[in-house]
Amino acid sequence: MGGTATVLHLAALAGAPVAFTSTMLPLGGTAPSGYRQTKAAAEAVCERLFKTHGVPSAPLQLGDIGMATAAGSVVPDDDAFVIVLKACVALGLFPDVPWASSLMAVDQCASLFVRLLQDGPADEFTGVASEVKGSLVPWSTLYE
Repeated sequence: MGGTATVLHLAALAGAPVAFTSTMLPLGGTAPSGYRQTKAAAEAVCERLFKTHGVPSAPLQLGDIGMATAAGSVVPDDDAFVIVLKACVALGLFPDVPWASSLMAVDQCASLFVRLLQDGPADEFTGVASEVKGSLVPWSTLYE
C-alpha cells in the first residue's frame, strides 16, 4: 500500500496516469487471501487519491495471463496451464467437466496496457477497480 501511494504521488507530480495491476476477486463465498487483501488496500488508495487529489489511476483486476498468441511465440514450460495440460496429455486424461478458464494472452495484456496508457480516455482513470478477463476457454479446448 505504501508503494502504491508513492507511485501515485510520483505520477501526480509528473501529470501521468497510472495503470495499477491488481488481481481478481475470489469466487463468491471464498475468503480472500492475504495477497488479495493487500491488492484491495492498494485499490482503495487509488480510489481515495483520485477522489481527494484527482490522481488518475486505473486499477485493473486481472485474471489469468497465459501464453502469447503471436506467431513464433515460445510456450513457457513453467506456465501453470502448460504444466496442468502436460500432465493431462501424459495421463491421457483431462477434466471432463463443463469448466472453463479465463485466459488472456500475455501479448494481449501488454496491448491492453499500451492502449490504455496511450489512448485511454480520462473516464478510465477514476481510481475505481475494474475486472479484466480474457476469453473463457473450455478445458476440453485446452486439452485439444
